[in-house]
Amino acid sequence: MIHFGDEWSLEERNLRKQQPATLVNEGKPMVLRPLREADIPSIITIDEQISGRAKPEYWRSKLTQFLLENQSQSGAESWVLARVAEKDGEVVGFMIGEIRRWEFGQPFCGWITALG
Repeated sequence: MIHFGDEWSLEERNLRKQQPATLVNEGKPMVLRPLREADIPSIITIDEQISGRAKPEYWRSKLTQFLLENQSQSGAESWVLARVAEKDGEVVGFMIGEIRRWEFGQPFCGWITALG
């Protein structure tokens, strides 16, 4: 479980979830950034390579839902977290999850629902 400190304001958390990050992998930069609608075909391909099954309808539906939820929850306490890893301009990986707070004053925590 990933704990997101309560000391961050909602504005700071929203800014952090929108910012790309750059890592170096095998001497080349890899950018981790928020999902875009144009990334959906790459995610479908990556998932098919991993699972051996094409599920384009599932991914188009799920990722479109994530994109819409992310747009509508700019100040909410439950956020979609959808990221892609991009190397040399090509999507090479993805992570889908959410950050949420449970009842009874529990701290924010992250949940990963798909990884490829």
